[in-house]
Amino acid sequence: MPANLTPDYSRAEEQYKQAKTPEEKLQALELMMANIPKHKGTEKMQADIKRRISKLKKGEGKKSGKQTFSYHVEKQGASQVIIIGPPNAGKSSLINAVTNANLAVGEFPFTTRIMQPAMMPFENLQIQLIDTPAFHPDYYERWVLGLIRVADVALLMLDLGSPDLLDQMETTIKIIKEGRVELISDFPPEDDTEYGICKKKTLLVANKTDLPQASDHLDILKEFFPDRFGIIPVSAKTGAGIEDFKRILFENLGIIRVFTKAPGKKPDYNHPFILKTKQTVADLAVSIHKDLARNMKYARIWGEGYYEGQSVDRHQVLKDGDVIEIHD
Repeated sequence: MPANLTPDYSRAEEQYKQAKTPEEKLQALELMMANIPKHKGTEKMQADIKRRISKLKKGEGKKSGKQTFSYHVEKQGASQVIIIGPPNAGKSSLINAVTNANLAVGEFPFTTRIMQPAMMPFENLQIQLIDTPAFHPDYYERWVLGLIRVADVALLMLDLGSPDLLDQMETTIKIIKEGRVELISDFPPEDDTEYGICKKKTLLVANKTDLPQASDHLDILKEFFPDRFGIIPVSAKTGAGIEDFKRILFENLGIIRVFTKAPGKKPDYNHPFILKTKQTVADLAVSIHKDLARNMKYARIWGEGYYEGQSVDRHQVLKDGDVIEIHD
């Protein structure tokens, strides 16, 4: 089967060939892994890239006595969300406001120099947020583009106190698109095969609603971009809008929480199974154990729109909050 490698993969491979340090090699390999087409024809190539990444992470840093910097963040929690934006938009302040992190916050640009993950609790799950260095027309970290590609959702953060609000937004979007990543308002269809372009669902976080000019700037933002992105106004400083931010973010992750129970027992509401929207009872069974999926006969379901313990088959599409009892 032909590999059908993309231009983005070829550029990452060339970057790897020219790399001189372990850090540069690791960055290139992780970009190669993010951009390689995922199908049977590339399975051996994927395995080789993973082997080389593992070798660099485990070996190169130990030999030099220094820890190498990785341009990859292992996904944790229910979903991985990357926060991007121009300088001084308040990305680190937002993460501090919604997590237990204590990231450095400064009044000067480029306080954040590396990616910094933190876990945001929301009801009975955790969402991984990643802080990143700012995008500026004169300087930005190209490896951030690789992080955007592999994240589930992007948050584009803007400063409502800035008189250049609209220009900063358009400039950031333009820089990212020049890196072959397009920020869009919804998840791209699975059959979207536009060559070499990674499309990423994005929400716009309008920060600093506590400033005097913020209300007018927010109105301007809504007037010029009424449908381009979902807009979430917050103040990371005062906490205004933070709870709405958590809820709206969860509602836009494209995931649902499903709970399981054994016959005659109560469900465990503290440990949901995380599925994508429109997934089925069969998908849930696979996530529990492949043998269960193969042997299941039917399931009973509790939730909105069903009668108690309604019998359903493996093709039943699930909703957030459903309780399932699988029978094999």
